[in-house]
Amino acid sequence: MLNRVLEKLFGKHTRRHPLVIPPTEFEAERLLSHWTHLVDEEVEVLGMSFFGDWFLRRPDEHIARLDLLEGTCEPIAPTEASFWERMDTPDIEDDWLVGGLVRALESEGAIRERGECFQYRVHPRLGGSFERSNIGLGKIAGWQLWCAQLHAKLDQLPDGTVVVGLEMGPDGELEVRTKS
Repeated sequence: MLNRVLEKLFGKHTRRHPLVIPPTEFEAERLLSHWTHLVDEEVEVLGMSFFGDWFLRRPDEHIARLDLLEGTCEPIAPTEASFWERMDTPDIEDDWLVGGLVRALESEGAIRERGECFQYRVHPRLGGSFERSNIGLGKIAGWQLWCAQLHAKLDQLPDGTVVVGLEMGPDGELEVRTKS
């Protein structure tokens, strides 16, 4: 309700959800540049989930979600207004924002600070679990760089390739070691 009042008084850019990190809290342009393999057009950043997923307005006004778990960027709403309306529904909040898990983590003392997001210790794409014990807090910038490189590199591997190790080089480049 408060968001609707603020939106009417000050315009759509004041519209926010308590589980969406506003783009003023992170270096959106720099961090989005890591995802050029999925986002190849000019977009406006609306915000980010507490797990680092992006919400982007495309030139056609559709809203897309860049999903760090799946490594995909797909349209989720035809307009910004419909995006925010859907965000207020429990099912969508839990799907797009993982609201129930975020609240559980917070109740256990994991309180996100400015510039942080929740991260998987072992990414589920590498076999990591969705259990709370596999989730911690870390810097948004590092998680974005790591996930962008992870998905880009894994997507280039032939089906059935076994990953045996990962290493971040001193230049910030992720190296993926595979079984020969």
